[in-house]
Amino acid sequence: MSTSLVYTVAEINQQVRTLLLENFSEVIVRGEISGLKQYASGHWYFTLKDPDSEIRCAMFRNRNQRVSFVPQDGDAVRVRARVDLYVQRGSYQLVIEDMEPEGRGELLRRLEELKARLRDEGLFDLQRKQALPPYPMMIGVITSADGAALRDVARTLRRRWPVARLCVYPSRVQGEEAPASLVEALALASRDNRCDVLILARGGGSFEDLLAFSDETVVRAVAACPIPLISGIGHETDTSLVDFAADVRAATPTAAAEQASPDATALKRQGLRLLGRLHSFLGLRLKQVHRELDTQDHRLELAHPAARIRGHQQRLDETSERLVQMLHQRMERRQHQLALSHRRLLACSPKPRLARLEQAVQQCRWRINAATQNLHQTLRTRLEQASGTLEAVSPLRTLERGYAIATLKTPSGPELIRKTGQTRVGDTFDLQVSDGSISAEVTET
Repeated sequence: MSTSLVYTVAEINQQVRTLLLENFSEVIVRGEISGLKQYASGHWYFTLKDPDSEIRCAMFRNRNQRVSFVPQDGDAVRVRARVDLYVQRGSYQLVIEDMEPEGRGELLRRLEELKARLRDEGLFDLQRKQALPPYPMMIGVITSADGAALRDVARTLRRRWPVARLCVYPSRVQGEEAPASLVEALALASRDNRCDVLILARGGGSFEDLLAFSDETVVRAVAACPIPLISGIGHETDTSLVDFAADVRAATPTAAAEQASPDATALKRQGLRLLGRLHSFLGLRLKQVHRELDTQDHRLELAHPAARIRGHQQRLDETSERLVQMLHQRMERRQHQLALSHRRLLACSPKPRLARLEQAVQQCRWRINAATQNLHQTLRTRLEQASGTLEAVSPLRTLERGYAIATLKTPSGPELIRKTGQTRVGDTFDLQVSDGSISAEVTET
């Protein structure tokens, strides 16, 4: 063996890793996912393969959180990665920075080209966009008849602007038939010309689910629509080409409904404020007119012989008015105090407590009845058991088997004969059998 330089395994792996990093700073690789494992740490590990070869891959959590779809085994993807070496095992792998389904990149490129072409034609110009009506009475919605977007729009309009009527133009919002269906619904709404504003809406979905709203025919139909149109497609982060052609773009269907409708509650508050200001202005103006009239009247009164009488009459009227106001105020205070006393009296009313007590008494009655029935049943059972036991040890049962009980007649009463020494010849005694008694006399012992 030669005496050339000797490396450790770790040194060899580290140098190979350095070569890989220097020569493959970043690569774009396409292939099929196999053996995908998603660990609790959030990191993804899988194999990227094609018909001829395969390579192990790792995509860490801070990168895979940006992926817009959920990858599965068998998915064809395109990844942007750097070639690295796992030094501990000596195996090289791809550390993935970004991932997208195979074919999406080309689709995005075509969409960007279409967007640029339509923008150059002026379809997205601000000068073409129509202003929304402030108080629409007929609001049209172009969406799926059974989708959540329609329910969100209807619920929002009922809450904000219930005076408006809702006109629905059902359409497909996903799939190959969706663009033609959307164009047909837009054309129908334009021919009807019944709506003050239109809402083009769809709930959230994947990038592919929203492609119908980036179709060129749909975008041109939106731009040509004579009715002011609001787009509410997907979630806040979703963007389609109709958002650029629409007169107003909303983040969600609910936001589109809010854009299309004024807030009836806010308008009511504003109307009340304006009405209050109008009342205040009219009140001030009336006071000014009254003062001017009073001034002219006063001048006339000064020139009239009955001025002093009218002055007294005026003071009497003012005093009467103040008296009436004082009476009204006092009556209002009394009514307020009476209402407070009434509420306190209701709060102290025994009726709720009596109702609760009656309910408690009824429950106690039910419990007593149940306990009585249980006790009666228990006592009956115990009585039957005791009767059975008593009957089992009863002397009558003994008599039924042929035995007899002999009792001697004595001055002190009947005496049970247990031994022969208790009797003498000539004594009379009774024999009790099962069906009666027999009188007998002792003739011999």
